[in-house]
Amino acid sequence: MVSTKDLRDIFNDLTNEAGKKANDVLKNAEIPEISVGRRNDGAGLLWFGIGLTLGAVIGMLVAFVATPMNGEQARQKISEQVDKVRRQKEESSTFGTNGSSVYGSSTTPVTPTPYERS
Repeated sequence: MVSTKDLRDIFNDLTNEAGKKANDVLKNAEIPEISVGRRNDGAGLLWFGIGLTLGAVIGMLVAFVATPMNGEQARQKISEQVDKVRRQKEESSTFGTNGSSVYGSSTTPVTPTPYERS
């Protein structure tokens, strides 16, 4: 039967051997050079710019081809939508929070709550 002391000695020997081998490997290992900051690789930026420009041109062409109406019709529709939003904004600004007109005179006096500013 193997005693605990013998097992501990075997474990310590193996640990020491593994540590020595790890040190040898690390001493012989080459550390790669890491450059931080600017790279000398200008071609990547050039290709990115070309791709960005080409994508924008293709997207513009697809938009022109896929548009269901001509320019005059599109401008008319956009102006109608803008007028609609303006009317909604004007209507909402002429009414108070309780639905009464801001500019009209009310028959009942409004008493401010403690949370409202005068």
